[in-house]
Amino acid sequence: MKHATPILFLMILLLSLPAPVHAAEEDWYDYSPQISVPLTAFGLSVWIAGELLKDNLVPDEARWTATNPVDDAVRDTFRWNSAHTKDANMASNIVLGSIPVAGLASLLFSSASGWSSPNASRARQAGYGGLIMLESASVAMLANQVVKFLVLRKRPYTRDSSYGEMAADDHLSFYSGHTTTAFALAVSGAMLYDMKGGNHPGAVWTAALVLATGVGYLRIAADKHYFSDVLVGALLGAAAGYLVPKLLHQKDKEPTVNYSVMPLPSSDTWIFGVTFAL
Repeated sequence: MKHATPILFLMILLLSLPAPVHAAEEDWYDYSPQISVPLTAFGLSVWIAGELLKDNLVPDEARWTATNPVDDAVRDTFRWNSAHTKDANMASNIVLGSIPVAGLASLLFSSASGWSSPNASRARQAGYGGLIMLESASVAMLANQVVKFLVLRKRPYTRDSSYGEMAADDHLSFYSGHTTTAFALAVSGAMLYDMKGGNHPGAVWTAALVLATGVGYLRIAADKHYFSDVLVGALLGAAAGYLVPKLLHQKDKEPTVNYSVMPLPSSDTWIFGVTFAL
């Protein structure tokens, strides 16, 4: 379970936030526990089960052992030397843990007039935001865990001649779980900031994506993943981070209807016009 430590930390952090029990007019987004709680619980349950049972589920031989020129070139360029790969691994965990902290801070300390001290309403909405970020990550982690056990790709560090006995986790390279989780949290946090109507969207999106990209780079530097593992993880994590808030939590805007009646010049004919704003 050592690889699960940063994600377990995120779960504890996000679940410790206060969840509001009713909606208010100033709510920035919708949160329906009837849908989101089972979805989050299912995703996390599948991921945790995979972590606990992988020694029994992963066969002795990997299915995917071949590499390609792009993965090899990126590995040779960005991998840290063997004396520092553990440092890169630890750094990836730290940067991953900073993403939900930064996302929640952007929701908690920003107001219509700029950055300010949080109030009760903002704290309540940040609690919702934390749960939505966790939901986005759980959906991304669910897909990632299933694919990892189906694909069974060897991790890059196993190619070193000095590597010893194989372990179950050595065959779970595709695709990067850290990168998937990082982009799911980063994009969902930035999406929620947009839904809030924050006045610094460029800064929030830039910071979120830089942190998530940093996680991907560090997974390559740590020799835990190939570039293709990280790229697919980034794309699918970002998709979950975008779609979960967009489809499940965006507040419905009340449609407005404007109409007008006016006569045509030099005519007894009148025009009736209707404009819809959705």
